[in-house]
Amino acid sequence: MNANENESVGGALARRPSHLPITVGALRHLPHSADQYRLLRDRLRKNKALDVPEICALLESPEPYSPLPVSERLVQAIWYDQRLQKERLQTAGGRKLRVIAAGQWNLEAGPDFLRATIEIDGEPARTGDVEIHLVESDWKAHGHDSDRAYRNVILHVVLWKTSKGEPGTRSFPVLFLQDFLDSPLEDLYDSIDIEAYPYASEAHRGRCELNLRTLTEDQVGEILDSAGHERFLAKARKCDRWIQRAGPEQALYEGLMESLGYKANKEPFRKVAKSVPWSVIAGKPANVILAQFLGIAGFLPTLETTRWQPDARAYAKKLWDIWWKYRGELEDKLLRREDWKLSNIRPANHPQRRLAAMAILASKHRNLQSVIRDPKFEIKDPFWSFHFTLNGPKQKQPSELIGETRAREMAVNVMLPFRFAVANGVGDEEGKRNALEEFRKCSSLESNNVLRLAAHQLFGASQGVKKLLSTASRQQGLHQIFQDFCLNDRSACQQCLFPQLVANWRF
Repeated sequence: MNANENESVGGALARRPSHLPITVGALRHLPHSADQYRLLRDRLRKNKALDVPEICALLESPEPYSPLPVSERLVQAIWYDQRLQKERLQTAGGRKLRVIAAGQWNLEAGPDFLRATIEIDGEPARTGDVEIHLVESDWKAHGHDSDRAYRNVILHVVLWKTSKGEPGTRSFPVLFLQDFLDSPLEDLYDSIDIEAYPYASEAHRGRCELNLRTLTEDQVGEILDSAGHERFLAKARKCDRWIQRAGPEQALYEGLMESLGYKANKEPFRKVAKSVPWSVIAGKPANVILAQFLGIAGFLPTLETTRWQPDARAYAKKLWDIWWKYRGELEDKLLRREDWKLSNIRPANHPQRRLAAMAILASKHRNLQSVIRDPKFEIKDPFWSFHFTLNGPKQKQPSELIGETRAREMAVNVMLPFRFAVANGVGDEEGKRNALEEFRKCSSLESNNVLRLAAHQLFGASQGVKKLLSTASRQQGLHQIFQDFCLNDRSACQQCLFPQLVANWRF
């Protein structure tokens, strides 16, 4: 795709009069079960006869891109990390609020956070529980007003103000978060990985294990594949929103940067991408791009470097000389050192090295979409192939800046969903099919703590788990089930809807 073609794709996406929903249903060649997971999940959620809380709501945006599926768990994560303008906090009654301790994340029934400590209008600090909701009326809708488990609640934290609030019956302070978030809600939604937050003990096995044990391996695989399709489409919807907001090249750039940041640093990586947009860096010399990246990130040395190795000292000086020209216009976008999480990171995955990889990639590919057709990267550099950080020791052997394992993860999580979203935006059914087929053929990725825990809860000590999760699609499906059901269950599995989904599955 040349530059003009790229502009026409971006223009078509920006100009289309109505949003094209991203679903599997239009792809007729897929198995009948492809969309069954989503349909059953949503039907169970909407069944008013079931006494379970609504776990997700859509944030309707005035912009022409997709609404956000904001969940209570996202709001819990925001509260837990205190992603708030803490100096400005006020209760709904206008009283100054100071959060001394957000509380302990409750993994069982009852209030969301236990033993939180707050101070209101300088009065003596009080300790108690905190309950989280999307809207204030959920307090009564969920039956908390008559539940003694909630008698120690000292603060009701609510995301949105609505006309359904009941200020006349409030027996404790209410905090509306929408006015005090430290970043736009969309940015928080994109940067917070809700699966990384506290989850149940590894000793706990889900009630669903008994249901799944009655199925054949192929039947369980069918459910996982269908859930994997839903997760793929969720990623495509995210790409679609970014494309409509910023254009395809910038959207892909932000997605790749986020992926290079891994779970720990995806937010600062995306901030760097927004501060130095693709339109500014595409095709520029790699050192010019990297100097801006490292300067904004706060990774260029500010102290004496005489003890550095000569090659590292000379290289850092070259980058500093370039950064000095851009520093004035970018000074208000500088990240703080505390924005980065550098502990427990493998040296080869250090953010400095990953930023260098993107700088080289941006220098080589003015049209970033060209890399998604053959995502092997194969990036080499005389300095970074032998160094993990600017002042780190030189390695005896070169190593890939983006290895095969990471490249495959980027394909599954970013590049293939992006291709699907672009094809969907221009009505290219063949392009959608090809992207989804490639996703379905991807072999399994590296495991992680969430996959291990989810597999333990759903399958127990089964010896066939590794074979069952032999594709990326099934791993992604397990992630989706864990997110949709395990993370939202507060009843020790007793009221979880997933066993009902399994029972209603049509094989």
